[in-house]
Amino acid sequence: MYRKWNYFVPDYDLAYSFTLQGKATVYVATEKKRQLDWLSEQGFGKTDQTLDVGFWGWPYRYRNRPPDKTVAYELSAKEFPAGKVTLGKNLPSGKGYPYIVFVK
Repeated sequence: MYRKWNYFVPDYDLAYSFTLQGKATVYVATEKKRQLDWLSEQGFGKTDQTLDVGFWGWPYRYRNRPPDKTVAYELSAKEFPAGKVTLGKNLPSGKGYPYIVFVK
Protein backbone atom coordinates (compact mmCIF):
# COMPACT_ATOMS: atom_id res chain seq x y z
CA MET A 1 0.00 0.00 0.00
CA TYR A 2 1.12 3.52 -0.53
CA ARG A 3 -0.07 6.73 1.04
CA LYS A 4 -1.89 9.12 -1.27
CA TRP A 5 -3.84 12.15 -0.13
CA ASN A 6 -3.76 10.90 3.48
CA TYR A 7 -5.62 7.69 2.59
CA PHE A 8 -4.18 4.22 2.20
CA VAL A 9 -4.64 3.05 -1.37
CA PRO A 10 -4.22 -0.67 -2.08
CA ASP A 11 -1.83 -1.80 -4.82
CA TYR A 12 -4.47 -3.74 -6.74
CA ASP A 13 -4.31 -3.26 -10.52
CA LEU A 14 -1.22 -1.01 -10.20
CA ALA A 15 2.30 -1.61 -11.54
CA TYR A 16 5.67 -0.82 -9.93
CA SER A 17 8.69 0.88 -11.44
CA PHE A 18 11.99 1.83 -9.85
CA THR A 19 15.56 2.71 -10.80
CA LEU A 20 18.50 0.42 -10.04
CA GLN A 21 21.85 2.06 -9.28
CA GLY A 22 23.74 -1.04 -10.43
CA LYS A 23 23.26 -4.58 -11.69
CA ALA A 24 20.76 -6.48 -9.52
CA THR A 25 18.48 -9.48 -9.32
CA VAL A 26 14.81 -8.60 -8.95
CA TYR A 27 12.59 -11.16 -7.24
CA VAL A 28 8.81 -11.10 -7.51
CA ALA A 29 6.79 -13.18 -5.05
CA THR A 30 3.27 -14.21 -6.11
CA GLU A 31 0.65 -16.42 -4.53
CA LYS A 32 1.28 -20.06 -5.44
CA LYS A 33 -2.22 -20.50 -6.81
CA ARG A 34 -2.09 -17.33 -8.94
CA GLN A 35 0.27 -16.58 -11.80
CA LEU A 36 0.92 -13.26 -13.47
CA ASP A 37 1.30 -13.60 -17.24
CA TRP A 38 3.69 -10.66 -17.48
CA LEU A 39 6.35 -12.50 -15.42
CA SER A 40 7.17 -14.97 -18.18
CA GLU A 41 6.63 -12.34 -20.88
CA GLN A 42 9.30 -10.16 -19.22
CA GLY A 43 11.73 -13.07 -18.86
CA PHE A 44 11.34 -13.90 -15.16
CA GLY A 45 12.11 -17.50 -14.26
CA LYS A 46 10.78 -19.47 -11.31
CA THR A 47 13.14 -20.20 -8.45
CA ASP A 48 12.82 -23.06 -5.97
CA GLN A 49 12.25 -20.53 -3.20
CA THR A 50 8.95 -20.05 -1.40
CA LEU A 51 7.70 -17.59 1.16
CA ASP A 52 4.92 -17.88 3.74
CA VAL A 53 3.29 -14.52 4.35
CA GLY A 54 1.12 -13.91 7.41
CA PHE A 55 -2.11 -11.96 7.11
CA TRP A 56 -2.89 -11.05 10.68
CA GLY A 57 -5.27 -8.26 11.49
CA TRP A 58 -6.10 -6.91 14.89
CA PRO A 59 -5.42 -8.21 17.57
CA TYR A 60 -2.74 -10.52 16.11
CA ARG A 61 -0.34 -7.99 14.62
CA TYR A 62 2.26 -8.18 17.34
CA ARG A 63 1.76 -11.43 19.26
CA ASN A 64 -0.08 -14.75 19.37
CA ARG A 65 -0.20 -14.97 15.60
CA PRO A 66 -2.24 -17.96 14.39
CA PRO A 67 -0.04 -20.16 12.18
CA ASP A 68 -2.97 -21.03 9.91
CA LYS A 69 -3.41 -17.45 8.69
CA THR A 70 -0.63 -17.52 6.12
CA VAL A 71 -0.52 -17.51 2.34
CA ALA A 72 2.15 -19.40 0.37
CA TYR A 73 4.07 -17.39 -2.23
CA GLU A 74 6.58 -18.55 -4.83
CA LEU A 75 9.46 -16.47 -6.14
CA SER A 76 10.44 -15.66 -9.72
CA ALA A 77 13.68 -13.84 -10.55
CA LYS A 78 15.43 -11.92 -13.30
CA GLU A 79 18.78 -10.10 -13.50
CA PHE A 80 18.71 -6.47 -14.61
CA PRO A 81 21.43 -3.96 -15.50
CA ALA A 82 21.48 -0.54 -13.87
CA GLY A 83 18.58 1.65 -14.94
CA LYS A 84 14.81 1.78 -14.82
CA VAL A 85 12.82 -1.38 -14.16
CA THR A 86 9.11 -1.47 -14.92
CA LEU A 87 7.08 -4.43 -13.72
CA GLY A 88 3.57 -5.48 -14.76
CA LYS A 89 0.29 -4.84 -13.00
CA ASN A 90 -0.99 -6.45 -9.85
CA LEU A 91 -4.18 -8.45 -10.02
CA PRO A 92 -7.45 -6.51 -9.74
CA SER A 93 -9.14 -6.30 -6.33
CA GLY A 94 -10.76 -9.56 -5.31
CA LYS A 95 -8.56 -11.69 -7.61
CA GLY A 96 -5.72 -12.32 -5.15
CA TYR A 97 -3.11 -10.53 -3.08
CA PRO A 98 -0.64 -8.05 -4.61
CA TYR A 99 2.82 -9.33 -5.49
CA ILE A 100 5.89 -8.55 -3.37
CA VAL A 101 9.18 -7.25 -4.81
CA PHE A 102 12.69 -7.91 -3.47
CA VAL A 103 15.92 -6.54 -4.96
CA LYS A 104 19.31 -8.13 -4.32
